[in-house]
Amino acid sequence: MNFGKSSNFLAVFAILVALAAQARAAIIVTNNFDSDPLWTGVNNTSGGANYGFSPGTSNAGGSAGEVGGLFTRQAAENYYAHVFMSGVGTDVLNYDSEIEGSGRFIVSSLSAFDNNVLIGHRSSSLSDFSFLGLFIAESTPSLVRTYAGIVADDGTLFLGGPMFASVGTAYDFGYDYDPQGGVNSLGRLTLTVTGLGTVFTDVSASQRSADPIFLNAFGIGTPSVSSVPSNQANVFFDNAIYTIPEPTSVVLLCLAGLALARRRR
Repeated sequence: MNFGKSSNFLAVFAILVALAAQARAAIIVTNNFDSDPLWTGVNNTSGGANYGFSPGTSNAGGSAGEVGGLFTRQAAENYYAHVFMSGVGTDVLNYDSEIEGSGRFIVSSLSAFDNNVLIGHRSSSLSDFSFLGLFIAESTPSLVRTYAGIVADDGTLFLGGPMFASVGTAYDFGYDYDPQGGVNSLGRLTLTVTGLGTVFTDVSASQRSADPIFLNAFGIGTPSVSSVPSNQANVFFDNAIYTIPEPTSVVLLCLAGLALARRRR
């Protein structure tokens, strides 16, 4: 056995694995909903709710086409989202990932909603409550509270805010999660809503260990609460820009190339 050649191969293999991992950087998706995004809907038309792609409306401003509609207080967790990763194993965004999201939202009406609308990165699994982004909660019939919100996989909630937004007014928003930010350098989620200000929530060591997040989708939805279909809100958002990770195919191509090169020797 030629140990020299084997050692060289292993060294090159390790370098390419590291380069492939670095190549799996975040990429940015932009969607103005001028056409059907073909996102995944789960319980978004049940329990009295009826939301998703709305091709003929422009409640949030801009040209026709947006996402949203009627949200209700219902027992089943629900969402309409771009599921961009399988969510299996490590194939997720988490506290170690750089994450961004932005867009424009409007709460056009409320009727004793008594619930929350979440716009941002989330888990597509109904048994996993993970979320990171813009958290909207009812305050009064004319105001809603907006937070920088993180929901752990078990439903534990971490909020920064609130800032009060008027019902019937559209707002631009953007959030940024820095995995090395915050007072402990363990992560900070910052939310800015134009005209309202900026708030943030920091991640602690205990939160990282006991309350993880597993994010494999981006979209809009409400959490699971007791069902009262007459509790309603009309919410829309548009001009979505959000982080997704580079596909794992980049890593596989690098490794396949290395294996092929060695085979030809």
